[in-house]
Amino acid sequence: MIAVKVGGNADEVHQGAARYKLFVEGRDDGVDAEGLKVLLENRIDIEVMGPSFHLRSVASALHRHHPTYFFLIDRDHHDDRTVADSWKHFPDPAQKNLLIWRKREFENYFLDPGFLQQSNHIKKSCRGAQGRSRLENLLVKLANKRLFLDVVNRVILTVREEQKRNWIETFSNPDDFPDVSSARQRLQDSATLSQRGRDVAAAVAPQVIGKLFDEVLDEFSAGQVPLVFGHGQWLDRMSGKELFHQLVTTCCEVRDRVNEPVQGRDRIIAVVKDLMRPEVTDKPNDFLELKEFVLRATGKDLI
Repeated sequence: MIAVKVGGNADEVHQGAARYKLFVEGRDDGVDAEGLKVLLENRIDIEVMGPSFHLRSVASALHRHHPTYFFLIDRDHHDDRTVADSWKHFPDPAQKNLLIWRKREFENYFLDPGFLQQSNHIKKSCRGAQGRSRLENLLVKLANKRLFLDVVNRVILTVREEQKRNWIETFSNPDDFPDVSSARQRLQDSATLSQRGRDVAAAVAPQVIGKLFDEVLDEFSAGQVPLVFGHGQWLDRMSGKELFHQLVTTCCEVRDRVNEPVQGRDRIIAVVKDLMRPEVTDKPNDFLELKEFVLRATGKDLI
């Protein structure tokens, strides 16, 4: 663990913090980085670095040389143990300094009616007890509409990630390949390649895919279809990005300095940044854990 430095002047703190970087998954127009800048009070540089496989590769390559570089990715297909281990060992250069959100995506953390209601941008119709019920009902409606799409996509992601694993080693002895004929024949006769073909066929067999579909659907719904609020893990496992964007469109209103309505990505970012303010104390635990770590790592007393 990185030691905590107590005391020192502000200049020392900011110079020390400058050594630290947090790389997050997503596109340049994503909301993750904008929200985390507010949450972490600009105590650490935050940079966006494309899809999660890019971050995993960079984390693997850089963690020994840059122990103050940290990497944060979406959960996606990762299982409970992998996710739990990332939080247990973070930060640890031996573990790539890689942290995996416990929920599928950053936006899933905002699919909590009680949390969302703390935004200054929430409409009057979505406030209070009745507003909370409206938010819950809207989430259920939106989620049921895309439930089976998300289940199918999760199955595809799981199968695709399994096929990416390193399943064959390259050859190393040139004496085994003296001419074109023997080289081609040795490649064609590879037992590993033949076995791979059988393994892939087995992995995508209809009965295997069907079983995986049923497992994912049960994980999301806990056997309750159509979905019910508070039943199953669908709020954590479905595409939070899509659900949150639709939720904000219906239940939040943002206006600019001349009182004109703000739309699209700017509205999403405004709601996220508003909920990340220090004044909003009832934040998801994962946000609080991440903030505590960053404050310690950059040498600032916890507040």
